[in-house]
Amino acid sequence: MPWRTDKKDLLPTNYYRANERFRRLINRLLKEPELFRANHEQIMGYLQSGFISKVEAPDQPTTRSEFYLLHRPVIRSQAVTTKIRPVFDASARTDEGLSLNDCLETGENLNPELLAVLLRFRWHRVAWVGNIEKAFLQIEIHAEDRDALRFLWIDDLTSSTLEKEPSIFCWNRVTFGLSPSRVPYYCASLYESILRALKRWILP
Repeated sequence: MPWRTDKKDLLPTNYYRANERFRRLINRLLKEPELFRANHEQIMGYLQSGFISKVEAPDQPTTRSEFYLLHRPVIRSQAVTTKIRPVFDASARTDEGLSLNDCLETGENLNPELLAVLLRFRWHRVAWVGNIEKAFLQIEIHAEDRDALRFLWIDDLTSSTLEKEPSIFCWNRVTFGLSPSRVPYYCASLYESILRALKRWILP
């Protein structure tokens, strides 16, 4: 991740605050079992797809930044496919007043001007349009940065599991929880570099 060199080493762990928020979230979801189940299925789907991983040795000392993303389920009634999506918050501040987003570079705006897109669309008789499914989730996070994208959740919905300490997971891919000004930059810069490489390969 594009860390700010003046902030990266200042980001403290926020495990206890994240655990407190996690407990409140669980208590709320227990009153809405359908929402609870749907949210759990989404997170387990991320795990099966390799988008997230379970941290098997969370107590092992690390010299990397260790940050826990707060999250909650959001209902999207207008969505055609995914009606419920866990939303992660990288802007939540620690007791020291820092958030993960504070420690990341914003990046320049790489989105093309809409007028230019419309004009180019009319240049030729045929226009190509494409869509990358789950585009952000196709971008892999460097292994050394994943400890800064941890979050708390449970392994299953049994009562015995709910009574235990939560499991720790981490993101392996770019998540929507990062600032809206940062995620499109990561996505656009990566795919722009891929397109440049393809152009050199196709048109040497």
